[in-house]
Amino acid sequence: MKDVMDVFKSLSDETRLRILKLLENGALCVCEIVASANIVHPKASFHLGTLKRVGLVKYTKHVDRLPT
Repeated sequence: MKDVMDVFKSLSDETRLRILKLLENGALCVCEIVASANIVHPKASFHLGTLKRVGLVKYTKHVDRLPT
């Protein structure tokens, strides 16, 4: 029951709902979420962490490496 409550608590925040709406069409990098949702990077990271903890989003690290 606590898991369900945690999901609903995470959905009660407007910023997290906006982030989920942005992600419904596919994956985005944090910088795209920051720009689209008009929030700062730390706030986006915090909310994405909350959504990840309850299982509503998953993430992958992707690092573009410059040729050496």
